[in-house]
Order: sequence, then C-alpha cells, then structure tokens
Amino acid sequence: MPTSVLLAVLAAAGLLALAPALVRRYDATERLVAERAQSTARVLQRRRRRRTVPGRRPVRPPRSLTITLSENADTGSLAPPVSAPPARRRSGRLRTVPPAPAKSRRRHPAKRRHTPAIYRRRRVLAALLLLNFVELIGVVLVSPGFWISVSVTGTLLAAYVVHLRQRALAERRRRRAAAREAA
Repeated sequence: MPTSVLLAVLAAAGLLALAPALVRRYDATERLVAERAQSTARVLQRRRRRRTVPGRRPVRPPRSLTITLSENADTGSLAPPVSAPPARRRSGRLRTVPPAPAKSRRRHPAKRRHTPAIYRRRRVLAALLLLNFVELIGVVLVSPGFWISVSVTGTLLAAYVVHLRQRALAERRRRRAAAREAA
C-alpha cells in the first residue's frame, strides 16, 4: 500500500478523533450546553416532599411525629390522637405506639459514574494508541515507509496526552476551589 494512502488514512483518523471537540467548539447549541455545565449558578431542586393526607394515619408521616392529645368531653379521659397510629391501653394509661419502621432495603453505595465526555476521551486515547501500535508493527513487518505515519500519529498522541493532562489539572483546580468554597 502506498505511503500517501496510509498518510491520508492517518489524517482522516486524526480528524475523526478531533471531530467531537470541533463540533463542541463551533456548534451554538453544544457551546450553550458546555457553558451551562461550567456555570457557577446554583440550580434549585424542584422536587418537593409530598404532602400528607389529613386523617387517622398520614400517607407519609413526617420524620419526627409530634402528637397532641385532647381530652374527651364525655368521659374526661384522654382521647386517642387524631394523626397518630392507634393507641394501646396498658395499666390504665394511654400510650401511643411508635410507627413501625418501614422495611428498607440496604442500598449499596452508588458507584461514581463518569460523564460521557470521559468515556469519549478514553476511546480517543485508546484509538490513537492502537493506531500507533499497528503502525509500529507495519514498520517491522512491511516497510520503513510506515515511519512517516508513525511520526504523524505519534505527534497526535503526544498532543492529545498533553491536552488531557491540562484538562485534568484544570479539573483538579476547580474541585479544590469548590471544596474551599464549600468549607
């Protein structure tokens, strides 16, 4: 296979590897999404706790249940609470039964999932490494003409590793600043 064809294939592979970054840079909607992701504006949670239904037993009782007992006008004794679980009599006194704990499943700690961008960067890095490796095999098995393509993809690989390192350092600085601000 002529070296010029291989060089064209390598140039296409390099453009393919850089295509997501170019799209994000020049596409207005992608740029807006990236700006929102980097924004320091706070987003308030819209989920609210569901209201309880008034009645003998609330659908979702509050975590700390405060019970007020009223006096029964007919008998003069304490009336059972309206919003609490049914009361149990024991030796002449009125006692409230604490609500039964809800059966909770043990949840495993959530594994930290990476963003799609991280998976994409890993794929690009793996593709560049594989391409370099295949071209080095071509140098050994086919001809020394592969050194040209090895130099091109090697340069791309080195530039991409430097780019990833700069992104990692910027992310670490951002996390430290966020931790300082939170403290």
